[in-house]
Amino acid sequence: MRKNKIKYILNGIKSSFIYSLIGAIILALIGVLLCFLKGGNYLRYIYMSFYYGGGFILIFSLPLLLKRNEDPKFRKIKRLNPLYGFYDMFDNPYIEEAMAESYNEFKSDGFWLGIFIVFISLFLFFYAFLLENLYFILFIGR
Repeated sequence: MRKNKIKYILNGIKSSFIYSLIGAIILALIGVLLCFLKGGNYLRYIYMSFYYGGGFILIFSLPLLLKRNEDPKFRKIKRLNPLYGFYDMFDNPYIEEAMAESYNEFKSDGFWLGIFIVFISLFLFFYAFLLENLYFILFIGR
């Protein structure tokens, strides 16, 4: 069990690194596009888009990080609250049972998915930090 968990975590970190590279390529293209539209230094726009993209991705990890310790009874009360929307107006025991099962399966995986999203964001911040240092060495440090 412990060996499988370590393998799962290492596989998640590896996939986070791959997804961060894909995100970096997409954000670099957005930065170059902004450079052509506004004019200026392309490296500055690229590292700024990395910072903005990393911060935006970090927002998506917060709900998943809170999934770990949420009680199913509290979750049901929260779903019945009209402040969260009226999508559970009618009581259906089959749906309640299926949702409880799927929630218990997702509870621990959701937390680790949130951690992996944090890793994606940290990798993007690291890429932005490296590009920012390169920008200051090449263009400002002369």
